[in-house]
Amino acid sequence: MYLLQQQLYFIIFIIIIQITSASWWSLGLPSFQLWSSTQKNQEPFCSSLTFLTAEQRYYCQTNSKIFSIISRSLRQAIEECQYQFRNQRWNCSIFNQSDVFGKLVLRKTPETAFIYALTSAAVMHSIAKACSKGELIECGCDKSQPELPTAIMFKHHSNTITSSLNDGFEWGGCSDDLKFGRNISISFIDKQETFITRRIQ
Repeated sequence: MYLLQQQLYFIIFIIIIQITSASWWSLGLPSFQLWSSTQKNQEPFCSSLTFLTAEQRYYCQTNSKIFSIISRSLRQAIEECQYQFRNQRWNCSIFNQSDVFGKLVLRKTPETAFIYALTSAAVMHSIAKACSKGELIECGCDKSQPELPTAIMFKHHSNTITSSLNDGFEWGGCSDDLKFGRNISISFIDKQETFITRRIQ
């Protein structure tokens, strides 16, 4: 039954991207995330995403972890947009499962600017968080920020703290690597925004 569901998601998504002009925002839709989670062979999977730019597909082909985080970030951005504008005339509604926001993003409007800003921030934040948690090997803590003191440092200065610590426990701070997150956001989203902006000028 589970295998049948996977095949169904695959067929539905393939039909969608073939008959419509899909955009990279489609990565944030549940239908894409359900389909992508079943893919084991990364190369054919990434090549099938023809609605992405060559640089965006490069992330898919070379780093599935970063690509997965980007996809999840876009989903969160869509949900946050819908929540923030839930009582407004324009409520960040999704037109269909392909171009997501429709022709709105092809016009210079405050809504378009908000969508881009929100998705860019979501990707930057999620990537930076993943870096600080050690989920990505390409990055780590933000070295420009002062390191927070660890429990080991306090051991020599406070008997109270020492007595409350279990052997082997060490607490330390790690600032989010915002610079790395920003670089990913720029290359994946901001460059695409610039390309679209030039088309509508």
